[in-house]
Amino acid sequence: MNTLCKAATYCCRICGLADVGRVAFQPLTPMFHMLDMRPGQRTYMEQLARACEALRKALTSLQHDYETSQLAVRQPAFIPYPLQDVR
Repeated sequence: MNTLCKAATYCCRICGLADVGRVAFQPLTPMFHMLDMRPGQRTYMEQLARACEALRKALTSLQHDYETSQLAVRQPAFIPYPLQDVR
């Protein structure tokens, strides 16, 4: 495995996905690299912490919305991964 591929496994990005007749996918954060994290990178660490906290709050809110929704439950849609631009 080359260094580039190995480094790419230590990254994270928060993305949004919706099935509205076709799949809509949008990255919500920049790519966060998890290698070589140092205490001196305060701004980067704060941005990462804010993104993680926002994700936690969003998932909690989404769970609440699903539990209290009056809409009928739909069958899960198949969404290929990795996403491909199929036309």
